[in-house]
Amino acid sequence: RRRSRFRCVLRGQGTGTDGSGSTINTVVQAGNATNNVNVDLLNGAGIVILGNGSDQVRANGAASFISLGNGNDTVTANGATTTVIVGTGNDAITANGNADHITVTGGLGTDTITANGAGTVVNAQNANGALTITANGGGAVVLAGNGNDTITANGGGAVVIAGNGNDNITANGAGATVIAGSGNDVVSATGTGS
Repeated sequence: RRRSRFRCVLRGQGTGTDGSGSTINTVVQAGNATNNVNVDLLNGAGIVILGNGSDQVRANGAASFISLGNGNDTVTANGATTTVIVGTGNDAITANGNADHITVTGGLGTDTITANGAGTVVNAQNANGALTITANGGGAVVLAGNGNDTITANGGGAVVIAGNGNDNITANGAGATVIAGSGNDVVSATGTGS
């Protein structure tokens, strides 16, 4: 059966607050949906919770929360302190804000994660597929699982902890820390004090 495709363009019409008193402009929940969903959060913080499917989500506001199920998802988070959680699938995640938190919950997908903001945390310890992770901001933390991963940390003070597998790790920033697990790893550290 051909699956439907929905597009939601949300402009922050209607607000609420979370437990801390922060304003939340938009809430989208389709946790049991298996359709492909396209969501644009154009203004302010938002909460997006979707089910399994190849979804596309763009969040422009700071402090947004995005939780997606299994599928080949595409996420762009432009605001700071955004949380992105994805499941199994070939996901493409771009986080442009500072102090974003990206979690890959598991599976054998081939994910591509680009974190451009400072202080971003990428937690992919439960992902066993081949990951490509690029952390461009200073002070980034990258935790990778058991897979043949390619990790590049360009910002100063980055911390990279890779699991088992044949990993290729490049740390270009000063003061970087790299810890690799079992496997035939290639580690290049070019920054001062790395």
